[in-house]
Amino acid sequence: GDPGAPANWPRYDALLPHVLSSGAALDPEPRVRAFLSNQIRALFTTGEYDAALRLADQAVEAWSGHVDAVDQDMINLQIQRTIILRRLDRMAKALALSQETYELTASRLGPDHWLTIGMAGSLAAAHRRLGDLRTADELDQHIWEVDARLYGPEHEQTLLAAHNVA
Repeated sequence: GDPGAPANWPRYDALLPHVLSSGAALDPEPRVRAFLSNQIRALFTTGEYDAALRLADQAVEAWSGHVDAVDQDMINLQIQRTIILRRLDRMAKALALSQETYELTASRLGPDHWLTIGMAGSLAAAHRRLGDLRTADELDQHIWEVDARLYGPEHEQTLLAAHNVA
């Protein structure tokens, strides 16, 4: 279920010991990656930032040998890592990871690809948090323009981008 839904948190909490003991973070199989990503999101949504970061770091290291660096699961995991790092107030590392992954996705997939745009949002958030509002605004403007073109002006994603611009 949705790891952001409070009703599902007890299930994720109950599954965590099994996830850890099974070595699921080391398994690059797509369904395991999807579940692990949800487990990490449940952890950081409930404030378990250190545990979420340890699991995410293990997964990135393990998946790197089997999964393309711009695979959707890998980019989503990198976005999760940047969120966790920001919440832990490790801003230099969050900014560096966001910048590195944004540049990788932009060069490999193009500046308007939806995964690049997702990473741009993470990068904008890091800049915003560090007080670099000009850079954050430039990124947010680009995200909003691309989202409006990809999804339409009234789509939830476009409205979220408009919120960040505002």
